[in-house]
Amino acid sequence: MSQLLDFIEAPWKSEKLRKKYTKSFIHLSPLPEVATGEVLLASLYRNVGFNGVISEKQTPILGRKLTKHLDKRKRPNNAESAIGVDDDLWVQIVTRSITSPKQTNQSKKQFLQLSPLVPDSTIYSMSARLAGNPWNPGRLIAKMISMGSETKADALALWQNIFEKLSVTEDDDVWARLIQKELMTWREKEFLGSWSKPEKLPLKEDELFDSLTLKSPALRFVKDLKSVLALKGTLTRRQWISMMESLCRIAACSHVMWLCTINKKLSEMFEQALKNGKHFTDEEVSDELSQTDCFWSLDQPTNKTIEETVRGYILGRCALNLILSDIAENNFFDDEEINLTSPKRITKTLNHLSQQKEYFDYSKYRENLRTILEMEPKITACKKGTSKNILEFISYVVRQRQTSEAGLESYDQGYYLRKRGAYSSAPWIVGLGPTALLLMVHCTAVQSNGPCTIADLIKQLSFYGLEAEIQQDSNSIFYKLLRSLGLVIESPDAEGGMVINSPFKT
Repeated sequence: MSQLLDFIEAPWKSEKLRKKYTKSFIHLSPLPEVATGEVLLASLYRNVGFNGVISEKQTPILGRKLTKHLDKRKRPNNAESAIGVDDDLWVQIVTRSITSPKQTNQSKKQFLQLSPLVPDSTIYSMSARLAGNPWNPGRLIAKMISMGSETKADALALWQNIFEKLSVTEDDDVWARLIQKELMTWREKEFLGSWSKPEKLPLKEDELFDSLTLKSPALRFVKDLKSVLALKGTLTRRQWISMMESLCRIAACSHVMWLCTINKKLSEMFEQALKNGKHFTDEEVSDELSQTDCFWSLDQPTNKTIEETVRGYILGRCALNLILSDIAENNFFDDEEINLTSPKRITKTLNHLSQQKEYFDYSKYRENLRTILEMEPKITACKKGTSKNILEFISYVVRQRQTSEAGLESYDQGYYLRKRGAYSSAPWIVGLGPTALLLMVHCTAVQSNGPCTIADLIKQLSFYGLEAEIQQDSNSIFYKLLRSLGLVIESPDAEGGMVINSPFKT
């Protein structure tokens, strides 16, 4: 069977995607599914320190084993308490003090869900699914670090720094040290001593990138991640972990939305080259693929934007792979000239296509594309398969968590989307939680040697696709929260009349 017919028969299967595409930075991998911020962070722990030892699939299984050991008040391997804590008191600590509240759709399910406070708490819970084969969010974070770092060596150095900071040391607060030491006595024998410094990122060689020279959420994430890692010594473990979680949430969400957007843009550039013979410059391609536009505006609904973004990705991915499949068996196209691994190589590819456009049956391509899209309308409508999973990831990872446990409604403070009202059908709108706003103010201030203004904060938000206006209503929740947290100083000389101030900047 020809490569073109092979793709047309099963266009939505990941294994049918062209290698020229999957080796490119525009390939969204791993494909995301529903995840909360704590799931992202817990998976980061596992990929950094337990990589190759504890998989996402094992986590819920180990959680059920721990629950049985706790019920019997008996540690594996006949181990004893590291701090002499009473077994009944320890069970209460595990099942009450360090648990993470269940969401509204999980209220009737019985499973252990621990907050990712220390490395060992992530052994037993916070995988994306409770059964089956969950996706690996930690690998997504690793890929973002690779794409946002100047060199592979820089990416590895940052990855190892994450390990050092996530490790519990004598510099951590007493509560974190107590929890980690005691949890280690409940490890299964095969996992003793398994938290270790990584020698490489958990990525394949073709997923490691040197500088892409593109403005992207990943580029900003790497800078802000270094700032947050440096904060560890000035905060309690729980406060610092909350900041880490909030940063991973917005960065992962923005990264996925950016990749969705550039898949659509690149497919349009391919079509312009093959239909009109358009010639591209390096600057044009770099500008098109850079993240320059915001995805969302403060206080505005988000659902429609998310659907349009994901639909654009599905159409773009399909169009790109259909074109690549077509030209792969066309002798007039030089396979060596087709390379999507960097912006400059993409420019070279586009110009090669434009020079050979007369040998490409553009009408037949559009007919095949229309046939594919009509085969599975639910996929293009984001109601099934990959598109639905990506839509749910973007929607849920930055939303304020809706908990099913009374008194814990405000557990999540690092969100970026909130309900417009208190009723269940209220729309989700862009609105930062206290921890998220504190994080963004600090990351803005720490990048500047002098005073920062509201204008600088708004620019910081735009790096992650969030749009706000300097002259926005000063009585809005955004500005009220800035004032209540003590993050602004009124100044008639500053743009917008306010200077922002991070309580952590020294």
